[in-house]
Amino acid sequence: MEKRLNEEGFILGHDPWTLPVATIGGAISTNSLGYRGGIYGSMGEQVLGLEAVLPNGEVLRTRSVPKSSAGINLKFLLIGGEGCFGIITEATVRIFPAPEKRTLHAILFESFEQGYGAIQRIFRQGLRPAVVDFGDGGDEFRGGAVLYLAFEGNQETVAAEEKIALSICDRDGGSRLLQEEAERFWRDRHIIARRFMQNRRQRRERGSDGIYRDWIHVALPGSKVLPFRKAAIEIIERRGVHLQESGLWIQPELFSMRLGIEDEGDNKAQLVLEETVDELLRLVQSMGGSMEYTHGVGVKLAHHMEKEHGYGLEVMRQIKKVLDPNNIMNPGKMGF
Repeated sequence: MEKRLNEEGFILGHDPWTLPVATIGGAISTNSLGYRGGIYGSMGEQVLGLEAVLPNGEVLRTRSVPKSSAGINLKFLLIGGEGCFGIITEATVRIFPAPEKRTLHAILFESFEQGYGAIQRIFRQGLRPAVVDFGDGGDEFRGGAVLYLAFEGNQETVAAEEKIALSICDRDGGSRLLQEEAERFWRDRHIIARRFMQNRRQRRERGSDGIYRDWIHVALPGSKVLPFRKAAIEIIERRGVHLQESGLWIQPELFSMRLGIEDEGDNKAQLVLEETVDELLRLVQSMGGSMEYTHGVGVKLAHHMEKEHGYGLEVMRQIKKVLDPNNIMNPGKMGF
């Protein structure tokens, strides 16, 4: 779809790292987020209307309009519903004109905290970067944290927002890297998708280097990100797990960590990693955050749904029971 739109001078606002292998239905079902979500929103925010087949065989259609005040908008049963309430068969989504201008920057900060402060100030100014990709795990920049920043749209708006954002980064101690580094990031942003698909089980099994890896992608109030990161590092170190990277994606409240642990031949490493992730997610929830912001719940995170939603999970289960009394659609997903 993206290639076809490009031929007509448009883009699909959803630009996930899995773009070469992603599907529209899958992205809607997890309400996933892409690189350019800063200005185009999540996949769910780009959906105008849906058609879906419900478990009883009835077809549900919602009106393809940007705003309605005529009862509950039932498209939200399917956006983020992971196929538990129906099978999406058609979607009407927003498309956008190809941007007149795009600017890319790579900026190195001495620490995660320093860069996080700059990003917060960028957003407090009301700026809307197309891309915010910030992390402290790059081998080339050990000891620092790199912010990849992009603005796109009409030339005047891009120029104005870029000037303000770069000024903030300069004042907060950021050092601009070579333009080639920013271009490399943009060019290679989808490159890992096919490699990941060839070994989808790498999230749960030991890598060829003898290391088990896992990720967390959590949403927190902006004021809680740094306290959570500090507490999370203490948990990770106490459990003997390695923090390979921590970072932000799209906005200051969306925080991620990549974790790893070496297999020492005692078959305990994977369990330790799973228990560490569970402890981190419980901490997120206790701090008022959400355990996942882009990849959905599936089976892996289903046991956290009760703490995530409280009585809201029972409400969802009752809706599921009415629509799918025989539980034929994705049983076990999302705690159903």
